[in-house]
Amino acid sequence: MPKWLRILLKASAGFCLLLIGLWIMLVAYVETHKKELLQRVTESLNDQLDGKISIGDISFSLWRGFPSLAVEMENVSIRDTLWEKHHHSLLEAQNIYVNLNMRKLVSKRIEIKKITASHGRIYLFTDSSGYSNTYIFKKKNPDKKGSKQKISFLDFSLNDIQLTMEHKIKNKLFRIDLHHFSGHAQKEKDHWLTESTLDARINDFCFNTEKGSYLKDVNLKSKLRFRYYPDKKHLEVPDQPLSLNGEQISFAGNFHFNDTPATFDLHFLSKHANFHKVISWLSPNISCKLDSIDLVKPVRLEAFINGRIKYRDTPTVAVTWDVRDNILKTPFDDFTNCTFQGKFYNEFIPGKGHNDPNSTIQLTGVKAEWLGLPFQIDTFHLSNLQKPIINFYLQSLFPLTALNTAGDNMPFLFKNGLMAFKLHYYGTISAITGRDTTIPSVQGFITVRNANFVYLPRGLEMKNTSADMSLEGDNMRITNVVTSKGESVLKMNGSAEHIFRFYFSNPEKVLINWNIKAPVVNLGDFITFVSKRKRVEARRRQQQAPRNKAHRILNQLDKVLDLANVTMNVDIDKLNFRHFTATNIKANANLSTQSITLQQIKLLHAGGSLDMSAVINQGAARNPFSLKANVNSVDVSRLFYAFENFGQDAIDYKNVHGKLSIDVDVNGNMTDDAKIIQGSMNGSINYQLKDGAITDFEPFTKINKFAFKKRDLSNVMIKDLSGHLQVAGNKFIIPPTQIVSSTFYLTIAGVYAPPYNTDISLELPLRNPQKDAANSEDPNTIVVPKKKKGLVLFLRATSDKDGKVKIGLDRDRKIIIGKPRDVDTAKR
Repeated sequence: MPKWLRILLKASAGFCLLLIGLWIMLVAYVETHKKELLQRVTESLNDQLDGKISIGDISFSLWRGFPSLAVEMENVSIRDTLWEKHHHSLLEAQNIYVNLNMRKLVSKRIEIKKITASHGRIYLFTDSSGYSNTYIFKKKNPDKKGSKQKISFLDFSLNDIQLTMEHKIKNKLFRIDLHHFSGHAQKEKDHWLTESTLDARINDFCFNTEKGSYLKDVNLKSKLRFRYYPDKKHLEVPDQPLSLNGEQISFAGNFHFNDTPATFDLHFLSKHANFHKVISWLSPNISCKLDSIDLVKPVRLEAFINGRIKYRDTPTVAVTWDVRDNILKTPFDDFTNCTFQGKFYNEFIPGKGHNDPNSTIQLTGVKAEWLGLPFQIDTFHLSNLQKPIINFYLQSLFPLTALNTAGDNMPFLFKNGLMAFKLHYYGTISAITGRDTTIPSVQGFITVRNANFVYLPRGLEMKNTSADMSLEGDNMRITNVVTSKGESVLKMNGSAEHIFRFYFSNPEKVLINWNIKAPVVNLGDFITFVSKRKRVEARRRQQQAPRNKAHRILNQLDKVLDLANVTMNVDIDKLNFRHFTATNIKANANLSTQSITLQQIKLLHAGGSLDMSAVINQGAARNPFSLKANVNSVDVSRLFYAFENFGQDAIDYKNVHGKLSIDVDVNGNMTDDAKIIQGSMNGSINYQLKDGAITDFEPFTKINKFAFKKRDLSNVMIKDLSGHLQVAGNKFIIPPTQIVSSTFYLTIAGVYAPPYNTDISLELPLRNPQKDAANSEDPNTIVVPKKKKGLVLFLRATSDKDGKVKIGLDRDRKIIIGKPRDVDTAKR
């Protein structure tokens, strides 16, 4: 072995032996001076505290922190002098580990290289008088000699420590569970730089306890760096990543303790934030206004919080989010393909406070789809979160078929067509969904073009429909409506009064007015309006989840159209219905939930005129109706033909001729396709016939078989005739009525009630009217016979068991000369 190597080894061995010897001497010193060292540490600490430090047990180790001295303390507490009053210890810890610099310790100076506290709590408390338990760090005797010794440390570690900062005056509370918080502090040129590792849970982060906590119950992880500038009393947290409940957030902040009061500003940024999760980190007074909405995909979200560490101060909060091709979920409905920029700000008007009434949400550049319907909103503004008011401009263009799935009970089924609208809404959110009776302001227009649709409650299919609608306040104006059904082409305009005021609360108070004009209308095209309005069955399966507020709006449309009062002013050039044809029709109609009321109907028909009013009760079975009509000088044959012989088969339209004027007051029932139910009519008919004739009338033909064989009863011309008929079911009660004709004189009375209850008495003078006419000045005139002149034949027409009318002699003659038989007959 080389000599130099032997010398080096010996020297090294000697140096190691020297170190070991010195270390043994140090161990011996510590063991022999344990009480002295404990007393020195305690005195050094208490010398700088205006309170009391309590240590349950203490032990020293030279090996654990070699070459430093490790001090382990158990059950340590630090209390200020007023602890008995507020009971908040500044520090309580089960274990505290302190690593002391041995060289400085031997020279009677204390330098803590590292301090570790575990399983305890730190409570920084300020009471309502302004007193703080941190006053414990004030020196008892600032001018006392020998009390200038300072304690310094560079490394720290806190494990399982609950950190609480409570300020009663400023109404602030911060509670954080520090699972692990360790770091290193080093002095830079003008500041202290601290780098740390943090794993914590934020229980409360209240800038104002009345408003609630930010970051409530959030797990926080970070490699945290911050700088403190002692001269400026400025704490700076540079931009750095945080993990909040697994969300990666960029965070920066500043605390200016030199300001009066102290101020702070915090900045959070996430490029891929879970919107609902991040909103839950805001204080409850803010998050409760936003937690009803959600965005399915991550969004870019940024938040700024600025405030003052001042009594009852609420910081300003600005939250912005950038949404691209997302799905927005709201209580109103879900919106797809959403793109917009959003902003929340709790100080809309500067100087009016950071509160709900002065908070706002703004959405700009909104493009989205609702149930496949694209729409745009330039600016959506929601103000006053205490009673939210919304203000927005909405526009869209879409195919009408997209509305078929918009509501479960939509009353319309669209087959094609386009709708465009541009609306301005100002009002409460709850007014849209019917939860608020405040009348919103709605302005704008809606256009419909080339629409074919079915109105389901009436089973009515309309084609080639176009319309313009303008919204004004709580009313709607409808113009330029053109629609067709079969040969009917309608031109309409109208209004819906108070539709927004009563849409949800009282739809029966909505007034819908129509003015309808048409060159030709076939009433048969609209016959479904006679029957009761049908309910629209839900088009979705029952097991599907109930739809939300947007669907409630659309489904309510069916109720509004069902319950609203509808008035119509009709002006039609020509009206057709089965055999009926009329011209110059003027009418007023009212449609309610239970009935159709027709008023002031005027028209020209069969060479005369008709004034009529009617009511059809759709709320009852068999559609009962009442009818009052005044017919003036119409062709009686055409009238009977048009009205299908008025629901009777006694006299056919082919049998009667002349100009007829009638006053009708009847009621009855009709089928859903507007056919009168036979035997259902009751009422009275007053009539006047001029230039009348009865041709090929079956009862006259039967008379002709056994009487008046030389007279032509197939064409009986009648002198002006007036009379009265009583209608009772299928019975026509005929009071004694004198008929003067070209063939016979006749007085008739009784009941005509086919098929089995006909009972009519006839008083038939045998005198030939043609002979009376021959003796008159005008042989072609019909002469009224002189009373009680000539023979009179009394006949009786009755129904047999087969329903055939048979005529025989009437020996009783009571119907003419005594009590009318129709009274008894009508009771049968």
